Amino acid sequence: MNKKRTPKNLKGGLEISVWDHLPNGTQYEPYFIEYYEPIRSGTCEDCNGNNVWKSRNYLPDFVLPNGMIVETKGKFRPADRTKHLLLKEQYNSEIRFIFMLDNWLTKKHVQRYSDWCDAHEIKSMVWFQNSKKRIIYNNSLEELQLWINETHM
Repeated sequence: MNKKRTPKNLKGGLEISVWDHLPNGTQYEPYFIEYYEPIRSGTCEDCNGNNVWKSRNYLPDFVLPNGMIVETKGKFRPADRTKHLLLKEQYNSEIRFIFMLDNWLTKKHVQRYSDWCDAHEIKSMVWFQNSKKRIIYNNSLEELQLWINETHM
């Protein structure tokens, strides 16, 4: 089996670890996807309306050969969550997440990263069992293989 070339600009241990388990033909940060974010207290100069949107660009981490977008996350910040909800709404897109760990979203310990994804019907998985030892969950490798083999449009 041919070993695919590792992109030189992979960011951090999670992207490198995931890349090592992705098939040939996977693209790393191949293109931008434009989406629109509402401006909270903006006003349109032409019509004085307050429904104003700003153009933004999203750069997916990985695009599998089947067209599926896979995003890796160490920290899942509020701006990331907002961005992905807007992308889902505007494109009806299915972006899947691989989290380094299943951390809490806030200090109040109400919801974990995977709980947020479940609540928004977004598929996700947790990659490492332990952040220090970098041991990959066996079920994550199995789940990733299912994603790779899935027919995606």
